[in-house]
Amino acid sequence: MKIGIVTYHTAINPGAFLQVYALQMLLNKTGYDVQVVNYLNFAAIKKEITSCIYRNKGLKRILELKSILKYLFFQYRYLKLSRFILKPSSSHLKKYDALIFGSDEIWNYENYFFKLTPIFFGMGIHGIKKISYAPSFGHINDDNTLPNVVQSAINDIDFVSVRDANSQSILKKIFPEKVSSVCLDPTFLYSFDDEINPPKSSNQRKATKFFLIYANTISDERRKEILEFSQSKNLKTIVIGSKQSWANESYTDMSPFKILKLFQDAEFIFTNTFHGTIFCLKYNCNFVIEITSGKKNKLDFLTNTFEVQHRVVTQTDKILPILMQVQSDKSQINTLKLIEIHKKSSIDFLHHALNSSIAQSGKIKQNN
Repeated sequence: MKIGIVTYHTAINPGAFLQVYALQMLLNKTGYDVQVVNYLNFAAIKKEITSCIYRNKGLKRILELKSILKYLFFQYRYLKLSRFILKPSSSHLKKYDALIFGSDEIWNYENYFFKLTPIFFGMGIHGIKKISYAPSFGHINDDNTLPNVVQSAINDIDFVSVRDANSQSILKKIFPEKVSSVCLDPTFLYSFDDEINPPKSSNQRKATKFFLIYANTISDERRKEILEFSQSKNLKTIVIGSKQSWANESYTDMSPFKILKLFQDAEFIFTNTFHGTIFCLKYNCNFVIEITSGKKNKLDFLTNTFEVQHRVVTQTDKILPILMQVQSDKSQINTLKLIEIHKKSSIDFLHHALNSSIAQSGKIKQNN
């Protein structure tokens, strides 16, 4: 069975890469012939690159461009991509027995980079089984009215799942007679063991204890708290995603697999990202999550589902009390049990969708 994965695979973002790689590898190891549909949205790619470059000045811009190229080459090395597609249609995709749309925020039609991208909803694609696996509407809430073209496209998907409770609520409001499944992000489903700890691995990090910071932005107050805590515990500070002069080490072009290794090895972690939170949960870390308004829908679902609300801070909260508390936290075992439960139901959804005929789908029917 030949499967095409449709997602925003060109994002310059470790989490975006790891989610599509995880789904690709999970399906490949199950015995499916898998490709990532190499749809190129040049407007989105241009926005991605310019947003990275223009946050720096002078020589730093050149170094940032070098990091971007290195990252894009990494994507093309590890993803099994189809031929370039600029204007997707059924004729371009007829070689696939099924298309999987997801994961990530591909249904966030207000996303700055790609807006409403028709292929992310399967628009104009007919005669092929269509499955949505854990896409998200992002910050769009269930009080928003979805565009009619989006409603019609989702109605035409044979098997529907989403990534969070907010996205499920949006669909339930439009299609009340059929509730879509909520499935885990693919990074929960694949172990990455071979990629993180390859045989004969070189450049092993010395056994130095460290505090990992994996965040989009970090305030001066937060930086002071992290430094104070790290110094009190004799920990190095490592920042991923941006150059920070105050940290002992900082990286902008580290490979996604090496980033996962840092999550495995860190003594403490501070994050305010969706995938950063997943990696903390997955690798049973001591961590603190800062939730901002733009990521509230996604992060609230994770923290509630896996019962780690006690690790959450807002932008105005202090993190030192949380950091002291998590050292003696006994909830990790329960979190790992919950992950296994949701992991099984997510894989079951995929297998059912792929092995069932379209006639068995119980396709969502829209009320008029």
